Amino acid sequence: GHSRDMPAAIAVTGSAVYVAGISYDEYVTVKYTPAGETAWARFYHGPGYGGSATAIAVDGQGNVFVTGYDYGVGTGDDWVTLKYDAAGTLLWEARLDGPASQGDHAKALAVDAEGNAYVTGFCTGSGTRSDFVTVKYGPDGDTLWLRSYNGPDSGYDNAYALALDGRGNCYVTGATEGSTASDYLTVRYNSNGDRAWMRRQAAP
Repeated sequence: GHSRDMPAAIAVTGSAVYVAGISYDEYVTVKYTPAGETAWARFYHGPGYGGSATAIAVDGQGNVFVTGYDYGVGTGDDWVTLKYDAAGTLLWEARLDGPASQGDHAKALAVDAEGNAYVTGFCTGSGTRSDFVTVKYGPDGDTLWLRSYNGPDSGYDNAYALALDGRGNCYVTGATEGSTASDYLTVRYNSNGDRAWMRRQAAP
């Protein structure tokens, strides 16, 4: 459409470079060879107005995971996570509509050695503005667990980044609104979704 084309995330393996972002209100995912040639490009447009990819990850088998947000029909912005195989074939699509059916944005993504995908971001709650939300998807796209966090003042609680360690623990961090304005909030979940700890850090 010769319109808004903006990359948002990049991942590199030993055999390819992957870029994801938005192209005229569609997700776009591109795989480049080490020489810079386009191996494939895939576009995704959901049922509504459109959206944008925000994060990308690649597992050990060359499967590509992309997440972001896409406008649904009567549901506002929804999370959408996609999995492509190494050839660019779409294997599955997972949509998440938050409790208020509006303003739901996935922000970060990581994949573990078993091919499980962890996604974090925020969803608009029912009377709680926005909440931290973290989801673990199995290799086939099944939702293994979903965890949310609403801060003590039911304000804007927005997760922005996620990382995994070698023992299957998931770490999520972002900003939470409270009496000290916006503070850091970091949460550790065990592989089964149990919350191991949570730390809030305000500026001195």
